Amino acid sequence: MFSKMQLFASALLASEAAALVVAHHRHGHHGHRPYKRELVYEHTDVVVETVWVTKTVYDGEPDPATTATSPSVFKAVPATKSTTSSSTTSAPAPPPPPPPPPPASTSTPAAAAPPADSQPAPADKPADKPADKPADKPADKPADKPADKPADKPADKPADKPNNNNNNSGGSASAPAPGGNKRGMSYNDASLTAPFLGAGNKVSWAYNWGQRPDGLNAAGVDYVPMLWGPIDMHTSTWKKNAEDALNKGAKALLSFNECDFPSQCNKSPAEAAAAHIQWMNPYAQRAAVSAPAITNSNIKGQGLDWLRDWVRACNGQCEFAFCAAHWYSPPDPADLLGHLDKVHEICGGKPVWLTEFAPISGDKVKFLKDVMKELDTNPKYSYVQRYAYFMVGVGEDKLLSAPATMNAVGQAFGYQ
Repeated sequence: MFSKMQLFASALLASEAAALVVAHHRHGHHGHRPYKRELVYEHTDVVVETVWVTKTVYDGEPDPATTATSPSVFKAVPATKSTTSSSTTSAPAPPPPPPPPPPASTSTPAAAAPPADSQPAPADKPADKPADKPADKPADKPADKPADKPADKPADKPADKPNNNNNNSGGSASAPAPGGNKRGMSYNDASLTAPFLGAGNKVSWAYNWGQRPDGLNAAGVDYVPMLWGPIDMHTSTWKKNAEDALNKGAKALLSFNECDFPSQCNKSPAEAAAAHIQWMNPYAQRAAVSAPAITNSNIKGQGLDWLRDWVRACNGQCEFAFCAAHWYSPPDPADLLGHLDKVHEICGGKPVWLTEFAPISGDKVKFLKDVMKELDTNPKYSYVQRYAYFMVGVGEDKLLSAPATMNAVGQAFGYQ
C-alpha cells in the first residue's frame, strides 16, 4: 500500500503534467486545433478527478484556463500570410471553445476569477412578444362630387431598412435573406474555396474573420466583413474597410468574435457593449449588423450567460439585426439545435447566424446531413438565416483532403 504522502505526490505530478499540456495547447495556433480539442476534453476529466490536489498545490497561482492570451493568437492563417499587413486585416480563425465540462465534483469551487467551474446556466429570459402591427388607417371618404382628375398614383414603397434596433422584438426579415441557400464558407485562404464554387454548389456567402475578402471574387457569393475585436490592430482599419465593403454591396457586417472566450476577443459584456456602440452602430442604417458571436461553452460567464449579460449591458443602445453563434461538441444534432433555440430566445426572437460549428468526434458526415436537413427544411429553424461549417481548409477536421479536393464532409456541405 502506498502511504498518503506517496499518493499525494503522485496526484500532484499528474495534475502538473495535465496543466502544462493544456496550457501549451491553449496558446497554440490553429494548426494544432484537432489535438487541442482532444486535450481540452481530456483535461476536463483530469480536473474533476484531481481538483482537490489543484486547490492544495496551486493556491494563489493563476489558473491557466483563465489567463488571457495575446490577441495575436487567433485562428490560423497560412504560413505565407501576415496578419499585420497594411492591405488586409483578416484575423486568423479562432479555436473552438472547450466542450461542456462534466458535472462538478463535490470539492469546494475555486475562487479564481471567471471563467469559473461549470454551473448550470440560469433560466433563459423568455422572448418578448413581438409588438402587434398597428391597424391600417381607414381610407378617407370620397368627395360627393366625382373628381375629374385621375386618382394619384400610389407612392412607391420605400425599401426596408435593416432592423438593427435593440428592442428584442424580433424582426425575422431584418438580416439579409440568404438568396435560397443558407450555407457559407469560412476561410483563411481564398484559393481553397474554388472546389465549392462549381456548378450546382449550395454556398451563397463567405467570411474570413477579417475585413477584406483577400482574393475571393466569386459571382453569387456575398462577402461579409468582420470586426474581430475592439483592439487597435483591427479598429485602425475598420472604418475604411467597412465603407469599401458597403460601397461594393455588402449587406451585413459581423461584430466581435467570441468575446466570451479568453483566447479570442476576450471582453466583458459591458466592454463589448460600449465598443459595439462605438464601432458597429454607425453602420446599422446601411447593413444588418450582428451581435458579437459567442461559443457554446457552459462555463459560468461564457456562452449563453455572456450573451444574456451583453444584451442587458447594451440597455437598448446596441444596434443589431441578428445574433451569431458557434458550436463545438460531440455529434448531437439536438444539442446544436437546442443551443440555437436559446440564442434565438435571448436575442428576443431575432434571426441567428451559425457562423462556426463542427462535431469534435464521431460520424461527421451523418451529423452534418442531419443538421442541414433541419436547418434547410424544418420551418421551425427558418430563423437560422445562414450557417458555415468550420472550415474551408485542408485536414481531417476541415472540408478538404487536399488543396483542390473536398473530403466527404466538404462534398456534403458544398453540394448535397
